[in-house]
Amino acid sequence: MSTSRHVDLAIIGGGCAGLSVARELIQRNVSQTVLVLEPRQHYTDDRTWSFWAPVTHSLNSLVTHQWSHWAYGLEGECPHSLGSEAWRYHMVRAIDFYRHALALIENSNRVELQRGAQVTGLSADPLGWRIQLTQDDTLTATAVIDTRPPPRQRVAASMMFQCFLGAEIQLADDSSALDVDTIELMTDMATTDQGFRFTYVLPFATRRALVELTYFAPKALSQAELEPQLGELLRQRGWQGATVLRTEYGVLPMGLPDCPVKSTHTLVVAGTSAGALRPASGYGFLRIQRWAQACAERYLDTGQLCGHTPEPWRQRRMDRLFLRTLRHHPQLTPILFHQLLSRCPNERFIRFMSDQATWLDSLAIIGAMPKKPFIRTLFTRSEA
Repeated sequence: MSTSRHVDLAIIGGGCAGLSVARELIQRNVSQTVLVLEPRQHYTDDRTWSFWAPVTHSLNSLVTHQWSHWAYGLEGECPHSLGSEAWRYHMVRAIDFYRHALALIENSNRVELQRGAQVTGLSADPLGWRIQLTQDDTLTATAVIDTRPPPRQRVAASMMFQCFLGAEIQLADDSSALDVDTIELMTDMATTDQGFRFTYVLPFATRRALVELTYFAPKALSQAELEPQLGELLRQRGWQGATVLRTEYGVLPMGLPDCPVKSTHTLVVAGTSAGALRPASGYGFLRIQRWAQACAERYLDTGQLCGHTPEPWRQRRMDRLFLRTLRHHPQLTPILFHQLLSRCPNERFIRFMSDQATWLDSLAIIGAMPKKPFIRTLFTRSEA
């Protein structure tokens, strides 16, 4: 038998974007009825989100670790270390974020989470929007925030893909201690037949770390393709005997085509599908938090929603040119990143990666890298 109910706001998807806006609404004492529709039955520690920020900021309570230095280097060379007095590299563990948001929802009498909710259709309705669920149940909502991931066909049209496989490991007591103040941001940088590859290491303690093998590749790489390479990386580091506590795998679209659905005051597409991920880096956590705060504030003030802020023209053009250059000249990618990190002043690089770059910062980024590959890309007709 078909059933239906009505809510003021439906949030489709209870991942990072969906839970972020629900969290912001609860913290602002939302009076409207809100329902989060999440297909998962259980949340697991499946992601790690990182970003640069000052030592203290509004999201400090969510941060698990922070570091003052980061290292980079080409394959076969000793890593170079950089740091900043004003900025730190922060990490949020997904399970901590999930538990925090879920606890807020559990204690709210206005926001509800429905697990195992498979949304199969979304259409206009006299009451606002009609949401079709799998068990012939329907839901109407005055407004909808749709955070579902983009469809496969649209993802496949991305310019590049960031593919990663990581393992959180516990080293044996007789292993060499890790430097807990320094992350490996981009070490072992090299080009292979599959794309541009580098190592990413976040040390949590002297013998505990998240070790990730990452690719910027022209096609998505499967977990099965990355597993032997991660095993070889651990072997090369002397960590093959470490205890693996958990793993995480993902494919992030870099240069995702624009979303075909245009946001309105009552329907907003958010998250990855709306361009929340920075095209040239894959960073998205802070961008999602900024949108969630702005959307919650506007909804509570006016009853209307707002989408993600469009990328500035300058940043959009730079990122697109950068991705095209990586795709056309993969063999040069390690040198491009090495020169960017070694020649650009630290804080200018951080502001660029954090969507806070000034014109002078952007000029410094351009000046830090070789010009010929980018000029050749500019005169290449194909966007592929």
